[in-house]
Amino acid sequence: MNQIPIKSDLRSVINQYQTKDFLEDLKNELTKILPSQLIIDGHEMKMYYNGSVTDSTMSFLLYRYKNRIKRIKRNIREGNSNYKIAKDELKEWETNLISVIGIKSLNITKLINIYRTKNNDLPISRKKGYKVLNFHPNLKMDYFEDINTKKKAYWLGFLWAEVYLGENNQITLDLSNKDEILIDNFIKDLGLNPDYKSSWNRMRKSGLKTYVRIRFKCVKIVKDLKNLGHIPSGLKLTKFPILRSRELV
Repeated sequence: MNQIPIKSDLRSVINQYQTKDFLEDLKNELTKILPSQLIIDGHEMKMYYNGSVTDSTMSFLLYRYKNRIKRIKRNIREGNSNYKIAKDELKEWETNLISVIGIKSLNITKLINIYRTKNNDLPISRKKGYKVLNFHPNLKMDYFEDINTKKKAYWLGFLWAEVYLGENNQITLDLSNKDEILIDNFIKDLGLNPDYKSSWNRMRKSGLKTYVRIRFKCVKIVKDLKNLGHIPSGLKLTKFPILRSRELV
């Protein structure tokens, strides 16, 4: 008898390790291995209430913040049933747990690895300033922190003339499609995701013109550009970037 084929998106859901189940398994495993009391960052804490580890205790143990698990569960309860814990947070959980209970954390780290494996779409980060990595995982966020190469100096000068710094740390670079190679090189050198390159049209007096765009948000890059003297778009530039070597000018 032939089986009814399962659609790829349904199969993905079936194979996933749901966050709600993962948190419940974590709690059950912690209840098995934790002593009755622990000293965490100088705080002596009771681990069990009514024979089980509470959400606040688990939160402080994993994240050093007692309401973290409650917030995750609230996200799930309020409609985001497919909520995923970010990769950097899971790593932080492992580090914090190992620092307190050492080798006893082995089964917990195994659970975390299962969660990672069964959810290959985990966000890289949910932290402010790092969410851009969920869209551009290879972005060199500190590219303009130190202008120490001729290539960096070139792109800095290029951005001075062409980039648009908008609200909420948004960076937009628009060029004529005949200069698309420059957009491509910029994307490559900064580690941007080329999937976010787009094109758009505008009617000019000379006819319809096509432009190529890359747009992204990065707190770190905007901060570094401003530190170098870039003024947000719409205002006149008041100074040119100061480079540490005349060879880069």
